[in-house]
Amino acid sequence: AFKLACALLKKDGERGKREDKNNPQPASFIPKKGWEKWLLDLVAIGTVADCHSLLGENRILVKYGLKVLQKTRWPGLRALAAAANLDFVRKPPDTYTLGFVIAPRLNAAGRLEHANIALDLLLKSDEVASQQESMVVEADEARLEGINRRRQGLTERILSEAREQALLYQDRKILVLMGKDWHKGVAGLVAGRIAEEFRKPAIVLAEEGGEATGSARTIGEFNVVEALKYASACLLRFGGHQQAAGLTLKTDEYSNFYKKVLEYAESHLAEADTERQVVLEAELLPDDLSLDTLGLLEAFEPFGVDNVKPKFLISNLKIAGMRLVGALQQHLQLQLALSGRTIPAIMFSANDFAKSLKVGDTVDVAAELIRDEWNGREGIKLRAVDIRKSSATG
Repeated sequence: AFKLACALLKKDGERGKREDKNNPQPASFIPKKGWEKWLLDLVAIGTVADCHSLLGENRILVKYGLKVLQKTRWPGLRALAAAANLDFVRKPPDTYTLGFVIAPRLNAAGRLEHANIALDLLLKSDEVASQQESMVVEADEARLEGINRRRQGLTERILSEAREQALLYQDRKILVLMGKDWHKGVAGLVAGRIAEEFRKPAIVLAEEGGEATGSARTIGEFNVVEALKYASACLLRFGGHQQAAGLTLKTDEYSNFYKKVLEYAESHLAEADTERQVVLEAELLPDDLSLDTLGLLEAFEPFGVDNVKPKFLISNLKIAGMRLVGALQQHLQLQLALSGRTIPAIMFSANDFAKSLKVGDTVDVAAELIRDEWNGREGIKLRAVDIRKSSATG
């Protein structure tokens, strides 16, 4: 889309120059040379949200797209950032901002209502109108921020109910879960969370009117589309790729469908796929937990698909404090003591995981280093991706 836009802008510019020679009235839109750079914020959002590789040209486009986003000329994006409490002057955006703050808000419209709500916001030219569009307005669920909050609530509720079903079938190699009042718009999100938590391919279906529609997510190298092809006689329609797919079936075919995908999983799901693996670059010592180290790591940004943010092992941390935070109390905030200092940490979607920990435990943490800003002061913070009890006694 960006390349096409560049070609059209160039063509319009050339046409405008020709018209200017014979006509004192300028063309309706003659972009200045280099104007296309102001499209890069949208390019960056689309590249990251759609999980494209961040190597080669994509890496360049996203790097400069993040810089453009700080000064975006799209009123809708400015309003969306304000509604999400993003301050691009104080804290420049990164790929995490794109993938986990901006993209979910834009995607929420299409999941629960209609994607035109998000499109209209991006096309807004009036600052006031676009601010209203992205503000939390409880009485109007058509507003993006309100829809996103509803999406979050639906996801957590359905996830809780799906998890209860999954516990009953956790001995099976693949999980196929179905609920009557589940919303198909968040089925993919729930399937992804279930697959990650149980380390099994997961299919989540929303039942309505005699049909069940939903999404499939996989783990490891297990090809979920091939599994659906194997069970295609039970399906009305399906499509996708190795890691994610959508499907629809008659609800009375549920049992037959489950049997077929189980057959496929029994012969194609390798044990290595079900093992939870966290790839760590190195073990960091206390002196390594510094802004200097973080500065070196930031030189490798932007991080994402094929250029994964490095994760490290930090050993023998003592939990000095812990509490659940977030609108739904779904994130775990920790204070970790090490060598006479306290290091803050956050672990997302860890409300259940938190039950296995307590203040005073000594733990090893697999984490990313992130910049922590508080009251004008900068420091190091950990974004924990896994935690285990340490063998240390101190």
